[in-house]
Amino acid sequence: MNNRINKIFVLDDNKKYLVINQAMYKNESYLLLNEVNEEENEILTDVMIVREVIEPDGAMSVEIVKDPKLLQLLAKYLPPTA
Repeated sequence: MNNRINKIFVLDDNKKYLVINQAMYKNESYLLLNEVNEEENEILTDVMIVREVIEPDGAMSVEIVKDPKLLQLLAKYLPPTA
């Protein structure tokens, strides 16, 4: 697992997200993301938990966690640290 905390990601919606926290659960890496403005100097209100996916070619992508039970469990492992 690479440390992704404090890294900025641009998702498919072209919004920028800051990795606030990261945790492993059942050998999967999960990230707590918080939207930031275009200039990356202000944290906005959109927050999500995503699962890190490593593609066969080595590229990294993320998948939004939507399962309510998994979200509740991961919230315990991913408290905001920023």
